[in-house]
Amino acid sequence: MVTSPVRYIVAREMSGSKRPHFHVILLLNGHAYKTVGTIGYEGSNLFGIVAKAWASALRVKPEEAVTRVKVGNRNSRVGYYYLTPEDGYASLPDAFRRTSYLCKRDTKEFGDHYRGLLTSEI
Repeated sequence: MVTSPVRYIVAREMSGSKRPHFHVILLLNGHAYKTVGTIGYEGSNLFGIVAKAWASALRVKPEEAVTRVKVGNRNSRVGYYYLTPEDGYASLPDAFRRTSYLCKRDTKEFGDHYRGLLTSEI
């Protein structure tokens, strides 16, 4: 298995039921991870690794966590972007626009002693 540092951005949001939910962006080395692999729990591809990690965080079985891990969204089939100097970082504007979704104010709660955005240390 390839090892490479994983960087992340997590947004904590409140839904209509006042229950928190989270959006996560993973920043990965494209030489180590090309795609997420098959969507489902196999445990051997990147999707399986993410599902296992989410299961651990939620304290549920990995098979249950699979239903809570989404790649992409309803409006866009793109679940990942490649940022490479070879193409002049052509997908950077789309990746930035997609990431800016985490910053929307209307689903954040202020003054509740929780951080709305969390990031890995660089």
